Amino acid sequence: MRTIRLLAAAALLFAVAPSPGAGGGPSPAAPVRLVPGPVTGREPGRTSGHPPRIRESAPAAGGTASAQPHGGAGRLPSGALAAGIAGLVLTAALVAARRPLLAAVRRRRRAALGRRLAADTRTPLLVRHALRELALAGRPGSPVRVRGVLAEPDRVLATVSACGPAPAPWTALTPTRWERTGLVPAEAAAPGAGPLPQLTRLGAVGRGQVLVNLARIGGVLSVLGDPAVARDTVIALVDGVLEGAPAGRTVVVAVGPGARDLPGPPAVVRVRSIRQIAALRGPAAPGVQAGLVVVLHRPDAEEARLLSGLAGPKGGGWTVLTVGHVPGARWRWYAAADGTVDAGVLGHRVVVPVRPSVRCRL
Repeated sequence: MRTIRLLAAAALLFAVAPSPGAGGGPSPAAPVRLVPGPVTGREPGRTSGHPPRIRESAPAAGGTASAQPHGGAGRLPSGALAAGIAGLVLTAALVAARRPLLAAVRRRRRAALGRRLAADTRTPLLVRHALRELALAGRPGSPVRVRGVLAEPDRVLATVSACGPAPAPWTALTPTRWERTGLVPAEAAAPGAGPLPQLTRLGAVGRGQVLVNLARIGGVLSVLGDPAVARDTVIALVDGVLEGAPAGRTVVVAVGPGARDLPGPPAVVRVRSIRQIAALRGPAAPGVQAGLVVVLHRPDAEEARLLSGLAGPKGGGWTVLTVGHVPGARWRWYAAADGTVDAGVLGHRVVVPVRPSVRCRL
């Protein structure tokens, strides 16, 4: 793209620059001399009030004076003007064609990332069992609450909310960033799902994978910005919950026509309207993980009001994942057209995968 811009600038400069010899003024090589005006006899050495006259010397023998009028200076040759216009048109065409091509290339890469993450069932399992150390280290009145995890081949970086020190083998880089070198070996992983049943995989950062604990949202997660990428973000979160959580622990309710892009019952309950969710049994009992309400379209003002009510204690304490703005959202993420999302308090910009079987219906 930088080369195209340089070529366009060069074409424009070539178009507006005057051709050599196009000017009609006097030649800079012609000698010029001053001729004094007439001198009066009253005061010797003092000239009249007229300024000196400038006389151009005659052209050299065999030379001819330029007959081009002064108005011809800076006139553009037709060939140069055509070349400049053609360069600008070509640049505009290349830029217009580049955008959809770049978007298609990015989406193919994100689809390849989705296939790779779907095939990697080992990393989320090992991360959950590594976090078992943090769950056991918390005190009764001050548990270690994990918001998100960056799992790399040689370390685990957890974003936590805790008052005590980091337990071994964890190291506190900051009060809210704890690091563990390496993952729990596969043979040492305890059977079962491990802690944090709503720890779900979001996407990739470099060689690492970002996992999010949806139970720590405590309300509404609004994914703003590019609607298509925001939609892919919510779908990735739901897929991660369904892959990692045992059956019956997390209730997932999808609203509207976008629910067709999520698995059907019994994994996901589909409803047409947000008002139908109030008739469902909300998981408000202590110790029971809150259910998920998924909205894959931008809610209008009335829908946003209803979603805020569902996230409150009187509405059942649901965790809401939605595309677009909801007033009072606890977490706000920002999706970009390049396929990344700024994960807010987690401190990562994540490449969001695309599930190959999902077709965008906006």
